[in-house]
Amino acid sequence: MRIFKAAQHESKIYDRNRETLFGLREATLRAQTHQLVIQIHLSVDARFEAATVIDANRDDPEPSQAIQAKLRIAEASRRDAFERLMQLHAEIPPLIAQYEKITKHPLDAHDIVAQPGLVQPTELASPQPPGARGLAQSGFDKGPF
Repeated sequence: MRIFKAAQHESKIYDRNRETLFGLREATLRAQTHQLVIQIHLSVDARFEAATVIDANRDDPEPSQAIQAKLRIAEASRRDAFERLMQLHAEIPPLIAQYEKITKHPLDAHDIVAQPGLVQPTELASPQPPGARGLAQSGFDKGPF
């Protein structure tokens, strides 16, 4: 459950900062990023909604047929939301690779810190001194995205 709360928290951060995505000149990448985050957000919300229904009705000692049906639907919804999240998870690395091409920097620092020894750092380009690349060359008009 914690991982879903963390995903929900991250999607809220995205919501608060999504305007920065408009600084990215690559319209297709911008759309792919937005679409992926929205789908993740909707799937996490669906899982929480299903869990709420299940928690509210699970302890009924003699659930009616309507409650049993509601529980079956909620359990299927929770399972489907999780499966969809796993599908969406597979779409993240190719998206990150596109960002790495634009920035010419590896974006695997979080994985390296979170899973030392399991993830090897990538080297896309040697670091350049500040100001060596202009924003126009990086694919960004302004801001970090």
